[in-house]
Amino acid sequence: MTQQIMIEELVTQSQSITWLPWAVHFFFIGIAACGALFACGLRWRGDVHSARQEHITLIITLTCAITAPLALTADLHQPARVWHFYAYPTPWSWMPWGAVFLPLFTLLLGIWFIAVQYNTPTGKSFAATRWLALFSALAAIGLLIYTGREASVLKARPIWFSYAFPITMFLSALQTLFALLIFAMRQDDVWRCRLGRAQLLSLLVLAGTVTLWATGDTVSGNAVRLWLTNSASARLYAGAWGRCGYAPPCSPSR
Repeated sequence: MTQQIMIEELVTQSQSITWLPWAVHFFFIGIAACGALFACGLRWRGDVHSARQEHITLIITLTCAITAPLALTADLHQPARVWHFYAYPTPWSWMPWGAVFLPLFTLLLGIWFIAVQYNTPTGKSFAATRWLALFSALAAIGLLIYTGREASVLKARPIWFSYAFPITMFLSALQTLFALLIFAMRQDDVWRCRLGRAQLLSLLVLAGTVTLWATGDTVSGNAVRLWLTNSASARLYAGAWGRCGYAPPCSPSR
């Protein structure tokens, strides 16, 4: 008999590997949404020195935004049924909102990226780019809310059944974005240190959120504690995650 392959993560129950496209789609959506928010902040900052950082952030963000729908299509198993979301709308459910926010977000992000690409060689900038960035950020917020609530409303998954789950997903995606940006800007000591401090701060917020979540007197909190009690691998992952909270001080090289 063939043994079924299982996947295990920090904030989810063990599940069949057939869930992997779904998890990958959430992962890339989170990074793309966080990237859009960060790039929007750089755009509205209006600093000439932020242009390169905005460009790098948009490259990472757009790559993830394009990858996410591909993973989602694989998760649907029947990609042709995507049109059902538009032909038979069910606005009372969180699921169809993804069919609105995801294409809108990717479209706005693509136009924004093209505008920045045009500005790079010509030195010319569109006045509407700031508003395009703002609309992309608003679509990103909608996407984050949809992504988090789509999973956290499932009573059948008690670990996920918490308002802390969407917040944890956002902060986790933010960690990955900062790590990618630190790698991409590793030659820029100033920005590398700024991003390192931002990552450490967001990691502390993430640790606080997870602590409140796991110690809360809720269905989800009880499920998390039960999972940690009964699963040796869960305790191992939680311990490793806690040890990763240490970050060495950053000082620009001369």
